[in-house]
Amino acid sequence: MNEVSRCGVVEDKCGRDCIRDKQTGSQELTNLQILFLSTISFLAFKVSHLISSFIRRIDFHIRQGLLLKTFSKIDCNLVNSRILKWNVYISSGLSSLYESFTPFSLFFFSIAFHGYCSNKDRLCFAILYSRPKSASNVHYFSIDNELEYENFYADFGPLNLAMVYRYCCKINKKLKSITMLRKKIVHFTSSDQRKQANAAFLIGCYMVIYLGRTPEEAYRILIFGDTSYIPFRDAAYGSCNFYITLLDCFHAVKKAMQYGFLNFNSFNLDEYEHYEKAENGDLNWIIPDRFIAFCGPHSRSRLESGYHQHSPDTYIQYFKNHNVTTIIRLNKRMYDAKRFTDAGFDHHDLFFADGSTPTDAIVKEFLDICENAEGAIAVHCKAGLGRTGTLIACYIMKHYRMTAAETIAWVRICRPGSVIGPQQQFLVMKQTSLWLEGDYFRQKLKGQENGQHRAAFSKLLSGVDDISINGVKNQDHQEPEPYSDDDEINGMTQGDRLRALKSRRQSKTNAIPLTCPLAVLTSALCSVVIWWIVCDYILPILLFCLDGFRTQ
Repeated sequence: MNEVSRCGVVEDKCGRDCIRDKQTGSQELTNLQILFLSTISFLAFKVSHLISSFIRRIDFHIRQGLLLKTFSKIDCNLVNSRILKWNVYISSGLSSLYESFTPFSLFFFSIAFHGYCSNKDRLCFAILYSRPKSASNVHYFSIDNELEYENFYADFGPLNLAMVYRYCCKINKKLKSITMLRKKIVHFTSSDQRKQANAAFLIGCYMVIYLGRTPEEAYRILIFGDTSYIPFRDAAYGSCNFYITLLDCFHAVKKAMQYGFLNFNSFNLDEYEHYEKAENGDLNWIIPDRFIAFCGPHSRSRLESGYHQHSPDTYIQYFKNHNVTTIIRLNKRMYDAKRFTDAGFDHHDLFFADGSTPTDAIVKEFLDICENAEGAIAVHCKAGLGRTGTLIACYIMKHYRMTAAETIAWVRICRPGSVIGPQQQFLVMKQTSLWLEGDYFRQKLKGQENGQHRAAFSKLLSGVDDISINGVKNQDHQEPEPYSDDDEINGMTQGDRLRALKSRRQSKTNAIPLTCPLAVLTSALCSVVIWWIVCDYILPILLFCLDGFRTQ
């Protein structure tokens, strides 16, 4: 199993930044040994090239099958079983390209690669104040300028689900790359605290998703020395008095995997990145096949006040294709609900003011609608962030017993900017009552409900109003402060401003700087030419060059 090592920043005697690994237990071949084995492998290749020249006219596919069959026997008898999967991978790739290889030369290649196959302590994380240079035994990379959070105001993370997926794919490719089998892979980040938090979030998610670490273990690995990470805040304008931590995010990811919200084997990256854009509908799945959060439709599609407006017709076909049966509108009417109902959807209005929190009656009605819906539910307010995220979070807390912080973290990972301002404290205050309601709901489904349960539950709920969580007293029974969608700043409500900010973002491509691929391309071309001149055979080096491009 691949391990993530903790790395600290230390100064060597020359004043240069270097990495200090803790508990690096991998045993690697020395450079001299690698050179010797590589030389033997090269000579074996040349000999086999001459010996096998007389059979080159035999059908390629037949020869490939014979080589694999013969090599499999050698591999089982002479090579340690721990690297069997690597030898099979290498032999499959080389046998399909190196037509002239005999089992003898393949055997030497399998031995030469033995020094590269140790996965223990290969993946490291470091905070550095200058960009290091990769060496023969270590590969450094950073995603600080590649996977960037698109903020609304002072918010800076966590990064969305597509970026987590891209990062995990990147790490897996690097760990499986033939050209990096012997190298330590160090993900480093800069001195920018916001970049540090997002980088730690990504590698922590990788540990939870792919390495089987618990949230606490992943967090403990990332805390080395006096290292600390700033917590994430909401997308509201102005000050913030509620934060979610890296540990909250790791717990959210772990529980999302546990409950089936997160499965990268079936995750559709292209669909996520397409529909999250304002011009393509601005929608995200919060719970797959259950909840969609999207921005509020208008009477007709157009670009106005700096953001895209979509009519109900924009969403109807997508909703039908994904078994959406119910639409819930939380903002004032901007379109005729009949356009959804005529298309066969159930439509409900549960209005409460932009930026405010829902009443108990609205929460109850929302949960009742969702629990009785036959298919998926699409929820929207004006921007599809604050009110929408808050009510979907209530459902998650009730039915999956996630904490308020974990739920907020998950909703923001799926749809950045969700749950804003006082809505965060509202969810904290509702946590206990929603958990109790969820317990009762599950008991009812199991057929265990009776009159005594109902009476005891009602009595229990009546006392929840006075429960204090983290020093915050539940105030659900109090009347909400007067607020209206008509309360505007410079002619725009909070939802309008958030939508405009999201629409005005320039499309960013997840690409590395141009100078990097040019340098890699030049190096690869030089390697191909040199190999071609020396060996008079071009296919082997192409395998390594292409593999190197995949890991950039």
